[in-house]
Amino acid sequence: MKVVSKWARGLIAALAGVGVLGAASCDALQDTPESPPPHERPPQFRQVTANLTCAFPIVPERELFIRDLGVVNDPARTQWSGILPTGSGIADGAWSFGRLMAQMSGPVAPEDFVRNWLAQWETGQTVNGQLISARSSITPQIINAWPKRPNGKLDLTKSPMRLLAIVNRVDVRDLSLGSAGEGRFVYGVLDAGGNPLQFTVILEYDLPAKTRMDVLDWANRWHALGAQTPGSAAFNTALQAITDRFTAGNAAPGRPNGSALNQLRTNEIALASPWQLREFHLDAATGLLKSDTVALTPGRSLRTSNSLAAFINDNPPMIIPGPPKWNQNSFYFVRGTPTVSWSIVQSGSGVSVARIFQDSVLLTSLAGSGGINYFIHWDTSVLSDGRHTISLEATDRAGNVSSHSRFVDVDNTPPAYLAITAPYNGAQVSGVVTLSATGSDNMDLASIAFQVDGTTLTPFATTAPYTRTWNSTGLSGTHTIVAIAYDRAGNSARSAPVTVTVP
Repeated sequence: MKVVSKWARGLIAALAGVGVLGAASCDALQDTPESPPPHERPPQFRQVTANLTCAFPIVPERELFIRDLGVVNDPARTQWSGILPTGSGIADGAWSFGRLMAQMSGPVAPEDFVRNWLAQWETGQTVNGQLISARSSITPQIINAWPKRPNGKLDLTKSPMRLLAIVNRVDVRDLSLGSAGEGRFVYGVLDAGGNPLQFTVILEYDLPAKTRMDVLDWANRWHALGAQTPGSAAFNTALQAITDRFTAGNAAPGRPNGSALNQLRTNEIALASPWQLREFHLDAATGLLKSDTVALTPGRSLRTSNSLAAFINDNPPMIIPGPPKWNQNSFYFVRGTPTVSWSIVQSGSGVSVARIFQDSVLLTSLAGSGGINYFIHWDTSVLSDGRHTISLEATDRAGNVSSHSRFVDVDNTPPAYLAITAPYNGAQVSGVVTLSATGSDNMDLASIAFQVDGTTLTPFATTAPYTRTWNSTGLSGTHTIVAIAYDRAGNSARSAPVTVTVP
């Protein structure tokens, strides 16, 4: 029996990348923005708290990652007549790929909308200055095999997209961006014979929210599904009432085509090797799906480049805004309540009990589950800042014992001191201006970022003296500068603002 420790901000389920929140408390709904693209994500940690109505525990397979056959094979909701509904709650193809495409296509004919999307594999696409090579086998495998209408266009009522799951990504909510998270549909692509290809398509919709009560309303609607039987008429009707809110036509007025779609992503190796991720956004100018950068994923040509290494080293708080973090001395810095998990490689009789120790004192015991993963949510707020030990001791049914320990640095204290040293408050500046700040932390200060009028300048300053240049040319008027200090655990502190004038 071998014990291997792992650290994660949340458990990850395969296929849709859904954060498993089944072990989360029903007492509070905390916001930790994780998945929005870097250009949309604020560098500072934000939190929203609201009470959930929790008369029963969270049931992940009913509320978070729904793939019951009675749902994904529901004939009323996965088969579409081709007619868009004029009222609410109409089951006809509500979860079918064809109807969802028709509801987001705006003024473009739905079949042309989908054909244009598929065409982006037929020719090379330039995204962010990089060429995405064509994968021409999309033509025989998908486009030619797709059933056609008499006029030769794609028949969206016979789409080769099979529903695999409906996913609640409440964990990516960020109220500062007007979002209560995402609702997702995961489809597997079928070949002409109805056989599954190694090709998935994920539609990722925003759950709009303006207030904490809006976030709470979404959470309670999803959570209420846990009390019902998946696949039953009541469950599927309630689930559709949720999905209709973000998939309906004009669900998001003011956005392209009025659609709440954040992005459509694909993951495949069926068309060519190696595995390839693609991401598409609705283009405001054309109303069509357009190839875009894949969020949080560098291009293959950058994987071992100096530019990627420099970006990661210069922007750690923007890339990983929360604990745990790995520092240059190979110790973990953690804060708050990180998830600690272990994998136990079992042999013979299996695990009888797993005991978790904190600084050699028994913290809790977990009964052997028959699985290989054991985890706890470790509350570090009750500990003093500094070095601590977390250990797991596993005993199998034959009495054999194996253990694994890890030193971690607990830091729940934000940087103690931060001040802008240049320019001074009220200064008149011009041209390229050097911004300077000084700061300190009780354990280890990681970086200082500068914001001008709320916009964060990159790269962050990671060593003293902490400086960054700002080009004020052509920016006449009054501007506000703030410095933000981050420690290794992700705690942050903001300086007093400094106001300067550009003539």
